[in-house]
Amino acid sequence: MDPRILSRMNSWGVDFQTEMRKAKSLAEVYTLVNRIRRSDSRCGVPAAFFNPFLAWHQKQVGLAAGFSGNGRALVAGPGNCGDFQLECLAGRFDEVVLLDVDAEGPEIARQRLPEHLRGKVSVLVCDASAYVGRVVARAEEAIGRSSSGTDAAAVVRGILAAPPLESDLRPLPLESDSFSFVLSDDVLPNIYPLPIAWLDTKLKMKFGDDCNLSDGGQVPPIQLVAALVHLAEAHRILEPGRSLAVSASVAYVTVAVTPDNRERVVYCHEGPDGGLVLISAPRLGFDGERHVGLDLLVGMASGFSPVFFETYRLPLAEAGTDTIPGIGTTETFIAALHEFACLKKNG
Repeated sequence: MDPRILSRMNSWGVDFQTEMRKAKSLAEVYTLVNRIRRSDSRCGVPAAFFNPFLAWHQKQVGLAAGFSGNGRALVAGPGNCGDFQLECLAGRFDEVVLLDVDAEGPEIARQRLPEHLRGKVSVLVCDASAYVGRVVARAEEAIGRSSSGTDAAAVVRGILAAPPLESDLRPLPLESDSFSFVLSDDVLPNIYPLPIAWLDTKLKMKFGDDCNLSDGGQVPPIQLVAALVHLAEAHRILEPGRSLAVSASVAYVTVAVTPDNRERVVYCHEGPDGGLVLISAPRLGFDGERHVGLDLLVGMASGFSPVFFETYRLPLAEAGTDTIPGIGTTETFIAALHEFACLKKNG
């Protein structure tokens, strides 16, 4: 398991690797994550930093929903519904569908609604990526058939690296052109880390702790293909002319506040939750650093026109003093880079 992922999970006060060994399926792992997040909805981020971010995020969701009238709304990957106002969506739209691989978190959020809105919200248990679940199932079957950990790891890496098979694609059980608004709520960055961690755990449970998915080769980043499949499904179920909102924590950054009180991003790194990895985003101050901008990712999805794009840097802890070559002594903090895109379906 990637130590960055493990570190993030364990920072929530849970021996995540031990808990994952108890799980019987990947769906149970997602349930565990949602339970942890319910006990600490800010994931350890101080309220002084998190609450302004939450207000910003809820504002973006409201603006994007405003382009879609009423009708039906779908939220993919809502988890515990902690970073958007479910009550506002239920008040705005005639019906809201919460689609998640884990039913527990969305159902708890639904039960907290006022009674007159509760009946407008339903929970649909489904793989929001429309792809990853089947790929993981094939990888699990390969681990079960293998007699060697090294061979099993190589086969699994091959499955993850291969182009998507037609049989891997699982269209969402929803009709085309049936929603006025779709919100993809942090689905894209979370497509990758938990399935990989789950497969790595399955290897260790069968072949011992010395067996790693990354042994003998790099683990392929399945999230790019899966992200494009996810966006294509969002396009299919959305009514023409209506809006898709995509929300994602795409990276972690080191931010320096220079002596003249100017902010500058001095380093971008893949987050401990897996992150997304594409290329450079100079407008955010990344000079040659690798970074996957959500604007680049959604730009690869066909059939949409951009409406607006916003970025938010969420500090994760109090700032500390650091000396950075070429800048000098600075107040430096680590931040999660969160991006929000609103797109309109053409036609």
